Amino acid sequence: VIISELEIHKATNKLYAATFGRGIWKVDLYEPTLIKDVPLYNAQLDFFPNPTKGEFEIELNNLELKEANVKIIDITGRTIFSEQLQFSSNYFKKSFDLKIMPGMYYAVLSNGKHSKSLKFVVQ
Repeated sequence: VIISELEIHKATNKLYAATFGRGIWKVDLYEPTLIKDVPLYNAQLDFFPNPTKGEFEIELNNLELKEANVKIIDITGRTIFSEQLQFSSNYFKKSFDLKIMPGMYYAVLSNGKHSKSLKFVVQ
């Protein structure tokens, strides 16, 4: 969707977005966070192979947290797969074998309101 205008309403701490089709969206603005306080900032998220046939590995390095959620999201924003992950060290690796249709997807690692994502293709 094309966004034709963005406005911040400071009194309500909201961001408003106007779309080309006369739609208006609003979202809460969060308090600014210092980069050093973001637990996923230094985390390295790797995904291979890419492109894949549905069998892939996710590898995480430099983790500064004990748990996170991994989601596989299609290009329409629909969650195809979700799993809560637990970490015992700053390195984590897991294999997945998902039976999903060919197309473009996103692997999203999130912890609270912070996330990292990677785009991948299923053939």
